[in-house]
Amino acid sequence: MKKYFLTIIGLIVLLGVGFYALNSYMYSEKQNDTEGQKFSTYVSEVYGFSFQYRAGGDGYVREEVVPSLQEDQDLQHIVVLMLKSDYNTLQEEARDITREGPPTLNIAIYNNPQNTPVDEWVDAHPNAVNRDLVLGTITEDIVAGEQALRMKTDGLYVTNVALVSHRGYIYLFTGGFIDENSPQVRDFEYLLSSVTWE
Repeated sequence: MKKYFLTIIGLIVLLGVGFYALNSYMYSEKQNDTEGQKFSTYVSEVYGFSFQYRAGGDGYVREEVVPSLQEDQDLQHIVVLMLKSDYNTLQEEARDITREGPPTLNIAIYNNPQNTPVDEWVDAHPNAVNRDLVLGTITEDIVAGEQALRMKTDGLYVTNVALVSHRGYIYLFTGGFIDENSPQVRDFEYLLSSVTWE
């Protein structure tokens, strides 16, 4: 009887350890999984920041652009996030067809060696943020612990904009969208909330 009791206790302990190990494995697999969505983390050691974006089946394709000096001497780097469905549509279409691109999420990084505050930077670079096309008011906000300016601009697409000055750079976050229910609206806010400084 004692041997039978010890066997049952041993099985319970073994099942408990197995359950704990399986649960730990599943937790580590889901750390970057929110509501069934897979997320990727972008890290730039050069520009000292990181953020997360939706990268699962209906998430985003990331491309990086090094701008030419003709665009803006201060513009250093651009990260573009395009919905995979839009990206696939563009890839399937003939290359010789000229058309407007879809709405995207973008992070443009500008040199700011004097650490000019964002409100002064916007005054000096009105075209970078389509300042003449601002809808409503420009508001103050906090992004990753830093003062930020937020606005919405008009153009081909209505665009949410956030600007942050941090360690010698201006980070210009933009998110174009077709309507307020577009996934880019939610994904832009998630991206901003995930920004960290490296």
